Amino acid sequence: MTAPGATRRHVFGPVPSRRLGRSLGIDLLPPKVCSLDCVYCQVSRTTSHTLERSSHADPQAVLDEVREVLAGGRTFDAVTFSGTGEPTLSLELGPVLRGLGGLGTFRRVVITNGTLLWRPDVRADLAEAELVIPTLDAATEATFAAVHRPAPGLTLARHIEGLERFSRDFRGEIWLEVMLVAGMNDADADLDALGGLIARLRVDRVQLNTVVRPPVERALARPVPPGRLADLAARLAPIHPHVEIIGHFEAPEGAAPVSEADLLALLARHPGRADEVAEALGTSRERVQALVTPLLASGRLAADERGCLSVPTPR
Repeated sequence: MTAPGATRRHVFGPVPSRRLGRSLGIDLLPPKVCSLDCVYCQVSRTTSHTLERSSHADPQAVLDEVREVLAGGRTFDAVTFSGTGEPTLSLELGPVLRGLGGLGTFRRVVITNGTLLWRPDVRADLAEAELVIPTLDAATEATFAAVHRPAPGLTLARHIEGLERFSRDFRGEIWLEVMLVAGMNDADADLDALGGLIARLRVDRVQLNTVVRPPVERALARPVPPGRLADLAARLAPIHPHVEIIGHFEAPEGAAPVSEADLLALLARHPGRADEVAEALGTSRERVQALVTPLLASGRLAADERGCLSVPTPR
C-alpha cells in the first residue's frame, strides 16, 4: 500500500465535481496519450496520438492508492477515470474497474471522448462502470476534424458507430457531453445536425458544456456565452427530455483540508487560475494562495501571464 503522505501516481483528490459530487480521480495514462488533439483541451497538445491501447500502470498499485485514501477517512461519491489522456486507451481500465467493485458504495464513472467505443474490448471494459460520460461535439467530418484533430484512421462515422453500439448495449447510465466552442460548432445548423445524431442514441442526459479553463489553443477555443448556451439547450430540448447546462459545484461547509499534494495532483492534470483551483478543491482562495506562493518560488509550479497555474514538465 502507498505510504501515508507519499505522492500518488494515479489517484488524485477527492475533489468537488460539477456533475458528480465529491469525486476521486484516477489517471491511468502519462501525458498526453490520446486519440484526439482537441483545440479546447486544457492539459497540453497530444504527444502520443494513437488508437492503440497500451499498458502504463499496475492495476494493483492503483487499487492500493484508492485503499490508502479510504483508510485516511476521505469520503467521496464517485471514482472517476479521467485526467491527462483518453482512459479507454489504457489496458488497465477493465481490471481497475473490476477491482473497485468491492471497495465501497461509490459510483464507478468513466469520462471518455468515446472514440474507441467501436472496439468490442473497450465496450467490455466499460461494462463494469455504473456511469459513462462520452463526448459528441460534431455532426460533420469537417467539424470533427477541425475541433478534435483526430488520430489517423479515426473518422466521425466510426465515432458515431461506436456510440450507437455502446448506447444500445450498456446497462448503466450514459450522460452525453456536448462541448461547444464559439465559432466552431455553435451555429443553429450545428445543433440541429447534432440533434439528429443524438436522436439515434440511448442516453440518459445531454449535457452542454463550453470552454471554462484556459485551453491550449486560446486563439481557436473560445467560450460560448451563457445566454447563447441557454438558447442552444432550448433548441435541443425537443430531441431529448433531459438537456442541461453543466453548472458549478457548491462545496459543503467543513470540507476536508487541502494539502500541497492535493493541489499538485490537480494542477498536473487540470491547470487553472487560483480561483478555479479553489472551486475545484472546495476550499478558499486564501488557502490555495498560501500553498501556491512557496511552490512558485521553488519552481514546482509555474504561472503564465493570465495567472494560470501548472506543474512544469520535466526537461
